[in-house]
Amino acid sequence: MTINSFASLSLNPPLVLWSIDKECDQAPFFAEATHYAINILAEGQRALSVHFATPSQDKFCGIEHEAGLEDIPLLPGCCAILQCQIVDRYEAGDHVILIGEVLDMRRTDAKPLVVHAGQYCSLA
Repeated sequence: MTINSFASLSLNPPLVLWSIDKECDQAPFFAEATHYAINILAEGQRALSVHFATPSQDKFCGIEHEAGLEDIPLLPGCCAILQCQIVDRYEAGDHVILIGEVLDMRRTDAKPLVVHAGQYCSLA
């Protein structure tokens, strides 16, 4: 799925958080998952952002990826990838907040894909 934000929560241990709408087609998967990856897309990966934002039964059908920890999908060409283990979930209104401990991180020098005010844009 495409999310538009996540946040650093703690440096020690390294924790991040993001939230998912309870009605999202991917919500049942994340209700059962123990791990997830945050693939921070690079500037040239707009098509992947659109693809993962579009509802479908198998998001990874035809999409190149490799298996990370616990077989979580990692996308090539990203500017960064965080592999996380879910340590907590909190219900908050119509969303569930997922807190993940970062177990592994990769980064490149690629510029990130940026969305601002609902539009794709480049960093100056």
